[in-house]
Amino acid sequence: MSADVAPVLSDSAKRRARRKRAKQRAAAAAAAVPPPTVSWHAAERYADRVRPGMSVQHAKEEIARLLEFTQSGEPEWVRTDPWSTYLLLNNDLAFVVSEENVIVTCLVRTMLSPEIRQRRNERRSRKTWAKRARSGRRSPR
Repeated sequence: MSADVAPVLSDSAKRRARRKRAKQRAAAAAAAVPPPTVSWHAAERYADRVRPGMSVQHAKEEIARLLEFTQSGEPEWVRTDPWSTYLLLNNDLAFVVSEENVIVTCLVRTMLSPEIRQRRNERRSRKTWAKRARSGRRSPR
C-alpha cells in the first residue's frame, strides 16, 4: 500500500469515529459551563434535611463535591417550576438551580408513598371542613 492512499473505513468504524468526536465535543461544552454556586440557604436546607448536625460551611463543600454526580432533569415527585433547572442525585435529592446558575435550595423526596400521602391529605381536608362547619364558615377564604 502506498503512503498517499487513505485507508478505507467500514461504516461501523465511521460511526464509532463520529460518536467519539461527538462525545469529545459534548465533554468540551460541558467543561465550558462553570458549575453552579451554592447559596447559603441551599446549604442550610441540605444540612437540615439531609445531614442534620452538619455545619453550613461543610454542607456547601459537600454539595460542591456531589455536583459531579448529579444529572439535569425534572423530579417526578415535585411540582416543577418552568424557570428553574433541577440537578438530581439518585432521584431522591434535587438541587434547584436558578437562571443565574446558583443553587437556591435543596429538595428531598419524602418516604411517604402516594397512597399514604393521599389518605393523609384527605384526612386533613375532612378535619378542615369539619372545623369550618362548626365555626359557621362554609367555604374557604
